[in-house]
Formats: sequence, structure tokens, C-alpha cells
Amino acid sequence: MSRDLLDRCLALGLGEVAVLISAQKQAVLNQRYQITLTPSAPFEHAVLYNIQVPIPIPDDMGQPISRLGSLTTTATTYSTVATWTVASGRNGALFEVALDTNNFALTNWQLTIAGVQQWTAQTIRSTLAIPYSAKNQLAQGAVVTLAAASTDGTSITAYGHISGKEFPTHVFTLDVSKPGCITTETLLVTRDIIERGVDAWAYMSSRDPLVLDVTNVNGFGNERFVVVARILNTDLERFRKMLELGLVAPHPGAPAPFDQSR
Repeated sequence: MSRDLLDRCLALGLGEVAVLISAQKQAVLNQRYQITLTPSAPFEHAVLYNIQVPIPIPDDMGQPISRLGSLTTTATTYSTVATWTVASGRNGALFEVALDTNNFALTNWQLTIAGVQQWTAQTIRSTLAIPYSAKNQLAQGAVVTLAAASTDGTSITAYGHISGKEFPTHVFTLDVSKPGCITTETLLVTRDIIERGVDAWAYMSSRDPLVLDVTNVNGFGNERFVVVARILNTDLERFRKMLELGLVAPHPGAPAPFDQSR
């Protein structure tokens, strides 16, 4: 919607596109960083049409995980050798599942990833390590389980290792507000906002700014961020034309710049 309105405004010569950039080199954990958006000088009126936060993708952050286990059993039913459950509020990437046993011929193996059984009742001829692409993604609560059993009741000792990474669904939040007009709306800075931004269509003026609050909620406390705001600058005459054509709409409670008589 905002892109269509922008194209129409540009086609009618009702404004000029500009980019506003704000950056913070080191964002302390849970501290708000306020950014006030106003039109580019010498303009007094503008419309925000896109906000982007081009920071590292959350997938590129996070902490490695390693889960090691062993099992000695004579049972022919499966028991867990090693397991990993992706923590709440995190996504996961599985890197590798490795297995070993003191008796390959008499050990049955079973692997389950995120509720999907990959294989079962498999005997392996020798030590095995299964690598996975780092680009895979497991949701919070997803479970990876390597299980083993004896094929015939003979005692076996099985060993397993699971490695991967857990990372936040988002590192920053972005609160958008406008005093007296727009109550705070919180956006999670996820992959979409990082790569493409979020479209908007919000009026602002030199006396009626938009306010952005950026907060580091899931990082380590030393992350940097950049906020890129794409706006359409205009003057009073062309802004009145936008109002006349219904390309912008006064917000209830908006201050005087929305008054066409000014």
C-alpha cells in the first residue's frame, strides 16, 4: 500500500525521496535508544514510507551447543543416548550428530529430529558423524534425539554427540510512536525488517516528529545497530495537495500541521 502511494506521489511531483540514517556503535542490553525523525532541511513536511534495520541476521549470532551422552543397556527397546531441546525464545541450527558403540554389529540406532523420525532399526558398521548445513533452522522446543538399543539382548554401550547453535529470534525491538497521535507499536527486528524493512505511511513535520525507540533485548550488550528511515520530503503546498487527493490522512488528535488552513 505505501509503495503504491509513494509511486503516485512521485508521479505527481509531490515530493522528493530522502534517506535518514541513525547508528549506535554499542547498544547496552535493555537500554532504549531514542531516534527522532523529522523532515530533511529545509523541508517542514514528510511521510515515512519504510524503516529498515540492516544489522547482522540473528542466525549469525547465538551460542554453540554440545550435548554428549552414553547408554549401557541390554534392552531391545530404544533409550536415549544423547538429546538436545532448543531453548525457549531461541531458534536452533543443527550442525552434527555423531555416534559410536562398543559393538556395532549388535547395536540398533534411531534418530529423531523435531518430531520426525529420520531412521530406526539401523546397524552402523563403524563410527559415524552426520554433518548438517548451518542454514537449517529448528524452532524453540524442537528436540533432537539419538537413541540406541541392543539387537538381541546382549549388553552394549553406545555413545552419542549432538552439536549445533541456539540463536535469538530477534536481537532488537523497534518501538514506533508519535506524541499525541500514534500509541507505541513494538516491532521485532527479525530477518524481514533487517533485509527489506517494514513499509509504513506516516506523516511527520518539523514540529510533529515520529519517535523510534531501539532496544537491545536479546544480544550480549555490545551489538551495534543502524536504522534507515526512507521518507518523502515535501513542502506545505504539495502537502495540502496530498491531503486533497487523500494520499495522506490526518490522524485524530494530530497537531496543527495537519490543518489545511495553515
